[in-house]
Amino acid sequence: MAGGDVDELRAATADAWRAVERMRSRLGELGDTGVLGILGERIAALLGEFAWEVGMVDPAAAPAGARLDHVGVVVRDLRAAATLYGDLLGGTLVCGGGHDGMGIRSLHFAYAGGSKVELLQPTRPGPVARFLESRGGGPHHLTFFTPDLSASIEGFAGAGLTVVDADRGAPEWQEAYLSPRETQGCLIQVVEGADIAPVSGITVDAVLRDEWEWRDHRPQRVMTEARR
Repeated sequence: MAGGDVDELRAATADAWRAVERMRSRLGELGDTGVLGILGERIAALLGEFAWEVGMVDPAAAPAGARLDHVGVVVRDLRAAATLYGDLLGGTLVCGGGHDGMGIRSLHFAYAGGSKVELLQPTRPGPVARFLESRGGGPHHLTFFTPDLSASIEGFAGAGLTVVDADRGAPEWQEAYLSPRETQGCLIQVVEGADIAPVSGITVDAVLRDEWEWRDHRPQRVMTEARR
């Protein structure tokens, strides 16, 4: 399912949740504990289950505010990490590829409830490689999606936080970063844009063979002479 479709489902679920809560509140005022009251409770329970499936922890609170999309984890051995996060922990590989500019190769795994983990392996000297050498790997960043990056940046400034890097060049993907020095030790990426849709046919082996790369914030198949 495309990211935009999921966002629409989340918004519709939030609207339905609020409508059911209004109905239950009104029934409570009327003292109705009969069939309608039971029906309201059942609908609320079903909406809660559906909300979990589309990645909403609290449907009453969505879709306002930022949404945690994934946790970035730096690893030394991408294949071994893929076995752990994929085969053993039940993650589904949804996208990945190399990024020459950042000096990394990455894999994104999705889990029940909508949570995701991005595994990052450095491919050359750079910030991620320095993180690996200094800390031995581990959690590197949190990525949040926000409906309004400008409003988020204004909020950060109002709280005394400094945006250390921002890219507003592409309307489909705008991002800003907050330094770990000001966020209790964790790099935070905030993005306004469409979710990255799962990529059909991608495999761990293909990513490790550098057959996929990140271009314009989307994984693209590398066209080698053998495929032309």
